[in-house]
Amino acid sequence: MAFPRQVVWERLADIASHASWMKEATSIEFMTSQHTGVGTIVDVPTRVGPFATTDRIEFTAWNEPSDLAVRHSGVVSGTGTFMLDEMGPSLTTVTWQESIGLAHRLGGRLGEILARPIITRIWERNLRDLETQIATNHGTLTA
Repeated sequence: MAFPRQVVWERLADIASHASWMKEATSIEFMTSQHTGVGTIVDVPTRVGPFATTDRIEFTAWNEPSDLAVRHSGVVSGTGTFMLDEMGPSLTTVTWQESIGLAHRLGGRLGEILARPIITRIWERNLRDLETQIATNHGTLTA
């Protein structure tokens, strides 16, 4: 992304805004009084095609401005990380990694295999939408 790492971090750290760029998330509901940092827990009603569930997410790492990590629990379980690597004063590489499993009612291991290409496309689109929101809020920056 053609933005300083701190600018990208500020948008990523705004958990309440995630539903605006994560299109499968219909809302963000805080389950804890804290809204940032390790220990923050959110419930995220999620819809992908005909499948709907609520994803409980706990933030397990929060290292401003370089990375954050989450743990998913419920019918979707696993872990995820966002890593921000500063490639220059106005250039940041964002890496989003997820390792998730689906409960039996969502197809279990077979469901994971079938969903992988769909979810990958959704996450790629989400990152483009995140970049668009940052550009809208901060203007387009060049390296």
